[in-house]
Amino acid sequence: MKMIGSLISLLDKLTELVKHKKQIKDDRFKDLVKPIYEELQKVHKDYVLFMEASKAMLDSDLNVSEISRKFMADRLEQEAIRSSIISMVRCFREDHKNKQYSEFYEAVLHYFYGTDLRGRDTPSNGLLSEMQKWVNSERTAEFALSRTDNTQVRKILEQIVSNVLGDLRNHWGEVSKEYAKLLTNK
Repeated sequence: MKMIGSLISLLDKLTELVKHKKQIKDDRFKDLVKPIYEELQKVHKDYVLFMEASKAMLDSDLNVSEISRKFMADRLEQEAIRSSIISMVRCFREDHKNKQYSEFYEAVLHYFYGTDLRGRDTPSNGLLSEMQKWVNSERTAEFALSRTDNTQVRKILEQIVSNVLGDLRNHWGEVSKEYAKLLTNK
């Protein structure tokens, strides 16, 4: 009888240990993954609205310089959040305790750095860089001689915005897929 009591006590302790490990895993998820996903969801919404507004501005009577100035001012609103997400993900992925989240972290970084504007930081920075290139060319004598290029410039920039928007939507799908995988493995 004493042996059965000891066995039951041992099983109770093992059950507690399993519950405790699951609680730790759940807490890590809540602390290290969920907040990043929720903040990135806000950033993604902002990017989509921002890119759609950029396409509308490019289709308006505003000149590219005015659009670029507005673009620069608007993108600053979410800059701190974007920078925080990127910094946290880079830090978290270096910690070996977070290995189970590595695919999610990689998807988040790819969201920011996997657009057609590679080598130009985040999508908004890359798009701003493209706009600035054309704004600077507006000031050259060659561009001034041929104002028909303005329509071509707008078409090029609209295509860039459309490409970036498509990339961001695809990358958001990848982030969401990795997040869903983690939810099902909790």
